Amino acid sequence: MNCSKLVLCLFLMLALCPRMGAAQTPGQYFDPAHSGHGLDLQRVGGQWVLILYTYDHNGQPEWFLAVTDSQADGRIEGELERFAYQSDRFPPQRAVETVGGFALDFSAACAGSADTATFTWTIDGESDQWCVQSLLAPGGPNGADLTGQWYAGSADQGWGVSVDFSGSDRAESETLILYYYDTNGDPRWAFGVADQAGADSHTAMYNYAGYCRRCPPQPLEGTLAGTVSHRIEVVRGRAQGRIEVDLIYAFAPGGQWLRDDSPMLLLSDPAPGLVPIPEQLDHDTAIVIENVSVVPLTEEGLVLTHHSVLIEQGVIAAIAPLGTLPLPEGVWHVDGSGKFLGPGLADMHTHLTTSGQPAMNQSGLLLIANGVTTALNMGDGGTLNLPGLGQRFANGSLIGPTLYAGRDAYGPSDGQNPARTVSSRSGATSFAQGARDQGYDFLKLYNGLSPDVVDQFRIESERLGLPLIGHIPKSLSMNQALDAGMRMVAHTAEVYFTFLGNQPNSDRLPAAANQLISRNVFLTDTLTASESFSDMYGGNTANFNAYLQREGVQYVPQAMINGWAAFFNSAGLQPPGSRPGQLDARLAFFKQMNREFSDLGVKLILGTDSPSAHTGLVAGFAVHEDLRLLREIGLSAEQSYRIAARHPGEFIDATLAPAAGFGTVVVGKRADLLLLDDNPLESSLHLKRPAAVIARGRLWSRGYLQSRLDLLEAQLRQSHSESDQGLSVINLLGDSALHDHGH
Repeated sequence: MNCSKLVLCLFLMLALCPRMGAAQTPGQYFDPAHSGHGLDLQRVGGQWVLILYTYDHNGQPEWFLAVTDSQADGRIEGELERFAYQSDRFPPQRAVETVGGFALDFSAACAGSADTATFTWTIDGESDQWCVQSLLAPGGPNGADLTGQWYAGSADQGWGVSVDFSGSDRAESETLILYYYDTNGDPRWAFGVADQAGADSHTAMYNYAGYCRRCPPQPLEGTLAGTVSHRIEVVRGRAQGRIEVDLIYAFAPGGQWLRDDSPMLLLSDPAPGLVPIPEQLDHDTAIVIENVSVVPLTEEGLVLTHHSVLIEQGVIAAIAPLGTLPLPEGVWHVDGSGKFLGPGLADMHTHLTTSGQPAMNQSGLLLIANGVTTALNMGDGGTLNLPGLGQRFANGSLIGPTLYAGRDAYGPSDGQNPARTVSSRSGATSFAQGARDQGYDFLKLYNGLSPDVVDQFRIESERLGLPLIGHIPKSLSMNQALDAGMRMVAHTAEVYFTFLGNQPNSDRLPAAANQLISRNVFLTDTLTASESFSDMYGGNTANFNAYLQREGVQYVPQAMINGWAAFFNSAGLQPPGSRPGQLDARLAFFKQMNREFSDLGVKLILGTDSPSAHTGLVAGFAVHEDLRLLREIGLSAEQSYRIAARHPGEFIDATLAPAAGFGTVVVGKRADLLLLDDNPLESSLHLKRPAAVIARGRLWSRGYLQSRLDLLEAQLRQSHSESDQGLSVINLLGDSALHDHGH
């Protein structure tokens, strides 16, 4: 017998339908020794809704309702309520009476079987315990499963219908249990099966006369009560429908339960996979992520379970408990059941122009696919239009994060692009004005700048609103550079090269931290770059080959790999007398510095120095290497998440004061969000491969982003453009490869 089709076994015989494993699982349950009575258990937000459909002392069908929180150890318990319908009042009123309680224990073995649960009930002073099991066969329907409890909305409460689609696909079978009231307002239920279910369904409904809850079993008698017709479909990510009801109560003539084209809204949580996350949604589309656990990153350990988050015009418009949020017309519903919503990641030290125009254009995809919704480019060599790239990300013509751009200024001793070399106060004024005119957000200082030039940049920074960031020039102490107005130091290693005088002096770390904290200066960790430099140093071929196997390398052009090889073979990594492992102790101290600075309260922000000549640093993927390093130095998942999201948002707020910030899930913030399968406060590994990435209100699903990555990989395998192959080594190096050995 196929129980999924012949669900009438519940009512017509004492058959044992196939059972599912014991767990707090939504669905229909029954006790074979009390066939005809049943439990309809569904999850609604953070609570369970249980409907006991049963018979009174006269064998008449009746139902009771319970709404309760899930209890520990597989146990659900709560009060049972009887509803009555007062149709003579307008609008009709529901009278509620508590009649007893129940406990549904999935952890307790029943009748010698671990696959059952015990259902203990008390109603009107009577009590009993039943051994219940799942009614329907295991292995639910394929595709969209619209099983659950449905209701007509807040304007017509007190009645509803349970719909159960089962069988090999949704078109095979549908069962309905309608909970309504007779002419006296007493709660009744009717049952029906549609052999050919689909978007449209027309079902004959029956009332069954049975036996009381503690009476000996007896045959059930069904009498036609009327019909129910409905249409259910998924519209803009939300399951909804319309229903027509024409029922009497067969055992008490008089009166009808009529509903003509009433709305049908899903009350219970959607089944997993009911509606796939859309591949893409534009920022003009209002989006609500429902029944999600929100990780605001505003308070330690805070998770807002069963909430809805509304996104409009690229901004977080509202956050509220599930079911309490007024929604605009045409909003797209995204089911967040079982998922977590946290802020997007930020990489605050990138060099996206490293491998030329094609790779630069693809860098946004690599960042977004890794959950990076904000990036700060720390120098571009002046050969490509980096601010223009940010505009293309913003208008949606390219996939990419919000991009901030720093224009890098070198001193004569740096030996870099003459157009980026500044040697006088007047040159600093001209350089800064040009940066503002070209759309840059920051001025990045480099090693060889003189004190006069740095001072003039301080003046221009205040005049033009271009904050100073970058390296600590060799001509200044760290204290002098910070007093000149630096808002962010580009590498933790800079503190080692300057304040510590290239010595691993841990005793001086509190004093260094105090200099940063007292001036509200942020510090970029760039542990990824330090690790790569150390691992390659001295010509460590084994490490070089291992880094080429890292995840993400398949998405970079051959020109990038050529650049890594060129730097690997250069005097920068293989000076005379160098040997592999020579810098391991220094790398260990850099890690210690980041850990102690975090403990002391320095505002660390995540930066990778990618992509650059440092081997293995791929845009986006390097962020997760950096998170790995933060785990290795002993930071908690939440501390790492703050460094990768909240602190970067605070840095931009402190320097650029945007209209809508980022880095936390708060109303009014930019909608830069990650929809995650697991809690990111438990492990930063959970930040990898988000189910969906939202940047400025634009949504991309994991499947869509992976398809774009697959296409990029295929294109790179097939051919490499001549423009990529022909790049000079100096362009590949940019400035990032020089910092670690520059002092």
